[in-house]
Amino acid sequence: MQIETLIETLAEILKTNMNTHSANILIAEDDMGTRETLAAILEDEGHRVIKCQNGEEALGYINGGTESPGIDIVVSDLRLPDISGMDILSCLKAQNPDAAFILMSGHATLETAVEAVNQGAFSYQVKPLDIDSLMSTIRNAINQQRLISENKELVGKLRQSNEELERKNQDLEEAGLAKMQILSTASHELKTPLTSIVGYVDRMLLQRDSVGDLNERQERYLETVKKNSYRLKALVDDLLDISRIESGGIVLDITSVEVVAELEDAVRLVQTHADRKNIEVKLEVASDLPPVLAERLRFSQVIVNLLSNACKYSLDGASVTVKAGRQNGCVQLDVSDTGIGISEADQSRLFSQFFRAETMLTREESGTGLGLFITKHLVEAHGGQIWVTSQEGVGTTVSCTFPADTVPVTSNSVAASSA
Repeated sequence: MQIETLIETLAEILKTNMNTHSANILIAEDDMGTRETLAAILEDEGHRVIKCQNGEEALGYINGGTESPGIDIVVSDLRLPDISGMDILSCLKAQNPDAAFILMSGHATLETAVEAVNQGAFSYQVKPLDIDSLMSTIRNAINQQRLISENKELVGKLRQSNEELERKNQDLEEAGLAKMQILSTASHELKTPLTSIVGYVDRMLLQRDSVGDLNERQERYLETVKKNSYRLKALVDDLLDISRIESGGIVLDITSVEVVAELEDAVRLVQTHADRKNIEVKLEVASDLPPVLAERLRFSQVIVNLLSNACKYSLDGASVTVKAGRQNGCVQLDVSDTGIGISEADQSRLFSQFFRAETMLTREESGTGLGLFITKHLVEAHGGQIWVTSQEGVGTTVSCTFPADTVPVTSNSVAASSA
């Protein structure tokens, strides 16, 4: 179907959908076909459209250049010829926090979606674009703008009298929006048969007798595929854990768990990462340490998460220490590092969903901000507590407690409710 016919067909369909108020919409897209198609559809619905083929033009309008109208919505590609769409998002939120931003990208990753949502994006759209989905998102953004405009005075009064309630509601809205965006992006990326990829790559690397020899380049390429496949699998596991936490679907098989053995296993799992950064990992365990009442796999998951974070966010040559001792009928674990530390402001949000402190190391290390959120819920599901103490430039200690097992017990399944 030719582009003109496609535009006419889509415009007729969209005109019959929901009515929206006209808006000033800026499109930042270097691909002329995509830019002109979107502009034609939006103009046919009565909106004023500003077309920009690069980031410099877009920033000029957003910053209030000549004949620049107030921008209600920005639809921007992630990769523009001169700057990133994330730079446009930052500028837009600085100039007009209430404006909606929709990011488009043909290079979708979970990390990009998380970063966009955390910086205030309204939505994240994956290329090739689903025009119906994009237009529905734009309409929702326009309706949000209309509601904001019509109720601005009322919202102002409510914010003055209910500041604390507003902050909590905003956190809930942002968390819900972030979850929807991440799950949407994940579902798009995970259409590939991940299990088959991991299985066949492992077979090619480990079963040379049956699949044949590999040359050095082939082996290197397959190792890269394997590394990224397992990384994607870990992200999927985190998303599944979050889903179970929120639905109250985590079931714990409580047994008596030997702490020292699990600590030693956890250290072995993170040793490769620690060695790469020349980090010394030390264990300091009380001689009279009792077992804990926990599910072994979940207990191990907590320890590995804390150790991995300590190594990940420590500089080369730092040290990480794990202490374990008795504390008021519990076993307390302290994972300490001599890393970059965490600011007081960030400490209060450290266990929040999708939160990552903005530091040099967090920008260099990949992650979605889910590990500590999951860890907190797992600890609390066991009846324990978790907290952090930190000083910038000195280091961080994350502490948690598990019930001590003073009398050995048999397996006892317990449903963990959502905190």
